[in-house]
Amino acid sequence: MDKDRESREITGLRERLTDAAEQGLARHVAVATEWFPMGLPHLVSRRERGARESQPVADGVSSALVVNLLTEDNLPAYHLALWRTFGDRGVWGEWLRLWTAEEGRHAIALRDYVSTAGLVDVFELERLRMAHVRCAFEPAFVPQMLDGLVYLTIQELATRIAHRNTGELIGEPTAETLMTRISMDENLHHVFYRDLVTAAFDFAPSATMAAVARQVTSFVMPGWDIPGFRVLARQIASAGVYDLEIHLRDVLHPLLLRRWNVFGLVGLSAEAEGSREVLAAFRARMDRLVRRRALRRTEDGVPAGMARTPRAS
Repeated sequence: MDKDRESREITGLRERLTDAAEQGLARHVAVATEWFPMGLPHLVSRRERGARESQPVADGVSSALVVNLLTEDNLPAYHLALWRTFGDRGVWGEWLRLWTAEEGRHAIALRDYVSTAGLVDVFELERLRMAHVRCAFEPAFVPQMLDGLVYLTIQELATRIAHRNTGELIGEPTAETLMTRISMDENLHHVFYRDLVTAAFDFAPSATMAAVARQVTSFVMPGWDIPGFRVLARQIASAGVYDLEIHLRDVLHPLLLRRWNVFGLVGLSAEAEGSREVLAAFRARMDRLVRRRALRRTEDGVPAGMARTPRAS
């Protein structure tokens, strides 16, 4: 019976969320700032001088640059996945096309920067791009709309944080200017999806709770199929760009506890209550794991890359 209730909640959900999507798109268009990758002042200055002035960066920071760019490069796969999930009609298609154009700009800007700054091997980068784009990546949420909205909320916020922290840790004005600009776009994308999930909790609380539990407990970043990703991810974590502690503290806790208040909702179906219990158990496990890792770092001496935690905003 409760499964029937969740099915009824999902029926017509797209139509009920259309008003929220239209409001989100209108807000995005009003707030988003036009910018040009080739017009960033530091980047123009560097290009005109033909300079390669950047100091060497930690392996984890250069790995973050590579992963950040390669995930942006795989935009055709993401566009197709979102098309299959949300469709291409009305506000959904209008948002998808705008989102695609903005994400494409990130890849252009990042590639211009890494090529000019000389921080990575651009030939190896191209080999990785070819391999990654040929993987035909498709997120596990396709074609489930609620799961897609939840996944994208988490992913866009995580990406915003990773970009911002990468720029800070490179430690030169061009990188920080560029990564800050990209992270501002990613934050607007996050807000669009986040507020749709908030609206979905109003219309379909039990089905949305189930989607949140599925996506939080199975979440992986879209670059997971980049060749050598596990090694890159370890380097990125060691450098303090993005790790489990940041994911839990700056992504999951703000969403689950403050924005969606998932543990304070009432009137859920029995299945949704079960999903919430799974979510609570997962959060407790992650909290314990973060504490154990922090204790090991204290006992072993904090690695250089973790001596400071970059800001998450």
